[in-house]
Amino acid sequence: MKNFNIVVVSSSRADFDLLKNVIIGLKKTKTINHKFVVTGTHLKEKFGKTFDYIKKSKIKVDKKIYFSFGGQSSRNISKQIAQTVTLFTNYLLIKKPDLVLVLGDRYEIFAVSVAAYINSIPIAHLHGGEITEGSLDDSFRHAISKFSSIHLVAENIFKKRLVRMGENPKSINTVGYLAYENICKNQYYSKKILEKKIGYNLSKYNILVCYHSETQNRDLIIRQTNILIGSLETISLNKEINILLTYPGDDLYSKYIIDKYKKFKKNKTNVHLQKHLGQNLFFNCLNHFNIILGNSSSLILEAPYFDINILNLGSRQKNRKN
Repeated sequence: MKNFNIVVVSSSRADFDLLKNVIIGLKKTKTINHKFVVTGTHLKEKFGKTFDYIKKSKIKVDKKIYFSFGGQSSRNISKQIAQTVTLFTNYLLIKKPDLVLVLGDRYEIFAVSVAAYINSIPIAHLHGGEITEGSLDDSFRHAISKFSSIHLVAENIFKKRLVRMGENPKSINTVGYLAYENICKNQYYSKKILEKKIGYNLSKYNILVCYHSETQNRDLIIRQTNILIGSLETISLNKEINILLTYPGDDLYSKYIIDKYKKFKKNKTNVHLQKHLGQNLFFNCLNHFNIILGNSSSLILEAPYFDINILNLGSRQKNRKN
């Protein structure tokens, strides 16, 4: 009996952290061969080149699908989807896997799913059936679900939504949130060790900012970002407060956010900027900081498990769990 061949695809640090334990589990399974493909911001220096982060986990990467364009405009996203469909199709025709495993809602993963679907390769989709009304990701997630043959959802409410979308209930499995296992298994540090790892001393009050582009509307993104920066300018006047900013994802107009962050940080000793923290440091910051604010899914899914105040901004995560 031949082994079952699975290709696992990751496009960002966020989905890799969720997929990591799945990949490790597949490696231990004797009847399954797996290949790991990376694309997206893993290979982009501007967003921290998190491929180096993957290497530290000692997980073997079988294939890199490089980005020529990125997500800074609708034209670039369209070009990147087209290029990824072509490159991943070429890879699939060589490897001929029995299944492609993907997670989430990014346009990079949408492109991978299109390639697999067109080439009649079944797709298993993690975290389908969810809603984030304030971003392009919402429609990409539902489209990936429609391409998929196997659905691995976090809650029964998401299973019900997929059934309403026309999916076969027998193909939908409720497996819970992968992040929760990671929270339990994470290595937690003392305040002193965390300070050493992030490169600065914590203050009396510490704020973590995880903010992303919300919609396709450029004027709205600019207005929201300016309001956020204006508020942080006032907060930063209090020297008992430290602010740690993390880069947004490679989405529409995220460069505007990054440029505003860099300008805001200039000449401020209590404002810090990181391209990415990685899951381990992110969870440790949640464990020691006072406030997390922004519009990342982590405010909804992971932060509530820590003793930290949460301020969700805008409508990016609107109806996330409804």
